[in-house]
This record gives sequence, structure tokens and C-alpha cells, in this order.
Amino acid sequence: MFTIAKIFGKSPFPSLQTHMHKVKECIDQIKDLLESLDKISEKKIASLSKEISLLESEADKKKMEIRSHLPKSLLLPISRGMILEILSLQDEIANKSKDIAILLSLKPLEFFAEFKDSFRNLFRSSFACFETTYLLIKELDPLLESSFGGKEAEKVRKIIEKIEEEEEETDQYQYQFLKKIYNFPNFSSPSSILLWLSLSREISSLADLCEKIGHRMYMLLHTK
Repeated sequence: MFTIAKIFGKSPFPSLQTHMHKVKECIDQIKDLLESLDKISEKKIASLSKEISLLESEADKKKMEIRSHLPKSLLLPISRGMILEILSLQDEIANKSKDIAILLSLKPLEFFAEFKDSFRNLFRSSFACFETTYLLIKELDPLLESSFGGKEAEKVRKIIEKIEEEEEETDQYQYQFLKKIYNFPNFSSPSSILLWLSLSREISSLADLCEKIGHRMYMLLHTK
């Protein structure tokens, strides 16, 4: 059994899951920040932004640790390249959460009731897409145990389909939000509009990254 273990190596999935859990800590913080954005002070926003940056740094360190310890010559359940691709995409999600936090700390946002609901729909949809992707990564162990087939593979396919649906929904909410922003006459300066546009782009890109992870998992299922 020791010889077999040496040949095939340990599953890389627990490492991916540990990293994804750290990414989730970043996302949970940024979600809480956005939910209360119109109620908290600039000082509190700046403090939370620093906390998110620290969490992102921890996720980055975990990524580097996984990269340095991932076997190069052993046979793994999936290719080393695929593992590194998924790891990189997960880390980009953490980076995006940091980028969003930095944007929020640049200057006070001009928050208007006319587009509050549209903005909330946008970020909640994007975060829902992440939660489904988080669930997908958690399903890797049962998928391995089923040899990438059977009911577990079908379950994973359905999760991937849900990620794609949520990404499309996020795109629709982004369009609705942008339409309101571009046609809203009461901003005090172009920089206020630019900040909202940048914020919407970064938030929607979270769902794009989740969809890419889903695509990698789809490729994995169909190459087994």
C-alpha cells in the first residue's frame, strides 16, 4: 500500500479546498461590507478594507505553499496543470475581493435610492455564483471516490450548470445596473460615475471567474 501511495500520490483536492475556504473568508467579508455600505462610516470601510487585504494575502501565501509542495513527477487524480489552473482562478477571486475593497476605500460613494436595489441584485447574484462554486470544490472528494462517474458526476454537472445560469443572471443584473448609472443625472462628478462603473465591473468579474472554474471542472469530467 505504501508503494501504491508513492506512485499515485495524495489527492490534491484537500489543498484546493483549504485554499478555497480562505478565499471564502475574503468573499464573506466583502459581502458583509457591501450589504451595509450605505450605513457604515468611511473609517469602518477603511478598516474592513485592510482586513480583506490581509485575508487576501493569507490566501496568496496558501496558494504559493500548495504550488511549492505539489508533486511534479507523481501520478495524480487530475493533471498538475489542471490543479494549478483551478488554484489560480480561486486566487483571482480573492484578488478581486481585495480590488473591490480598495475601490470602496478610495472615496465616499454617492449612494442613491434610485439604483440601490439594482446594485444589491448585482452583488448578491455574483456572490451566489461564488457560493455554488464553493460547493463545487467541496464535491471533489466524493467525485474522486466515484472515479469521476455515476451519480456523483451527474451531481457535479448540475452544479456546473447552476454556476453558468448564475453567471448569466449576474450579467443581466450588471446590464440593468449600468443602464441606471449611465442615465442617472444627479452625480456630483464624473469620478463618482467612474467609481460605480469600476465597482460593478469588479463585482461581476467574480461570477466570470466562477464560471471559468466550472468550465475547468466540466473539462475534467469529460476527459475521464
